[in-house]
Amino acid sequence: MLPDLRLGDFLKSRRARLRPRDVGLPAVGVRRVPGLRRAEAAKLAGVSVDYYVRLEQDRAGSVSLGVLEAVAAALRMDPDEREYLVNLAHPPIRHTPPLEVDTGVRQLLDGLTGIPAYALGRSGEVLAWNDLAARVFLDASAVPPERRTTSHLLFCDDALRGRLGDWEDTARSHVGRMRLKASRWPDDDRLRTLIGHMRDASPDFRRLWERHDVTDRIPPAPVLHHADAGALPLLCRAMAVTGRPGLEVVAYPPHPGTDARARLDTLR
Repeated sequence: MLPDLRLGDFLKSRRARLRPRDVGLPAVGVRRVPGLRRAEAAKLAGVSVDYYVRLEQDRAGSVSLGVLEAVAAALRMDPDEREYLVNLAHPPIRHTPPLEVDTGVRQLLDGLTGIPAYALGRSGEVLAWNDLAARVFLDASAVPPERRTTSHLLFCDDALRGRLGDWEDTARSHVGRMRLKASRWPDDDRLRTLIGHMRDASPDFRRLWERHDVTDRIPPAPVLHHADAGALPLLCRAMAVTGRPGLEVVAYPPHPGTDARARLDTLR
């Protein structure tokens, strides 16, 4: 597992984002650092202060699901954060063979005429794409295989980065998904290696990674500024492939009520 996928670090980050008034507590005394005090978090979770301190120091040993649920509720975690918390305390044991795209997935991509789409593996590696995705985003075949990942494209490709209308929101969601994936697949060497590489290669990736934010959300309606087609307001839909854990198809249909479909047709 990555060295900074630690239960204690995550709890500290979630505690730091809350103020006493957020959880119905009075703000007593001068606070030198933001967030709840450990004693306040322990009280809300119904555990002793000593036990909560050991949780944040990764010295609590095996933590029951009941305690994890109580702590998650106390720190106002959403469902994605709760899943991440449980995964950190009880890492899943999963077989992580390399993912490949079969004929059915390729036919699905090619059948999405008028919609750019691609298939991603567990670490966000771009495994397959249709012709329109190559024209809207970039032709992944021109990218070396080791850099053919959504992380490299978002953080290391200045041309693509400049075309995204809200790059920060897209990047923040991407890194949050990478954290959640890393907790779901703790034995995936490729995912672990990629995250370590991106932290060294991109200050922006490292900045967002150190926030400890977790999400399974993909920005629902990105706007892409294309040199030939102009502004492309698109929807984003990710679909898991049944029977192939970790494989997903991501499609970008045109946003209803806009001229995005006609603009996409100019690229076909």
